[in-house]
Amino acid sequence: MVDIGAEVNLLSRSLVEKAGLTILTEVLVVLRGVIREPFEFYGLCESIEVNIGNLVNRSYFFVVEQGNHQALLGMPFIRKVELIFDYSNGSYIVEFKNEKRTKIRRVRVRKSVEVARVLDSDSENE
Repeated sequence: MVDIGAEVNLLSRSLVEKAGLTILTEVLVVLRGVIREPFEFYGLCESIEVNIGNLVNRSYFFVVEQGNHQALLGMPFIRKVELIFDYSNGSYIVEFKNEKRTKIRRVRVRKSVEVARVLDSDSENE
């Protein structure tokens, strides 16, 4: 899930454990959520590969017990991939770049944001 209001990227602890990822636990972070309650992190996973539409980007994720989603891509990821939302033609289109800024992918997003179909519009930056 992509959340433009989230200041961090999140992964659920169960997903991290299932994937066998290393959690750095020597991290001290306390954030407050929308309802001003402290939000506890178990640690940090660094350089996690995010593959969307065959475009790969790496990002860091804070690990939480369990949220509403297994993974949440927040503003650090959105800024990194230069995410653009396009609603102009009646469809929901999301455009983003790979780490090297050599490819752009456009994805049509259905009403359920978690179901996306990649459009045939790969392009190379020159």
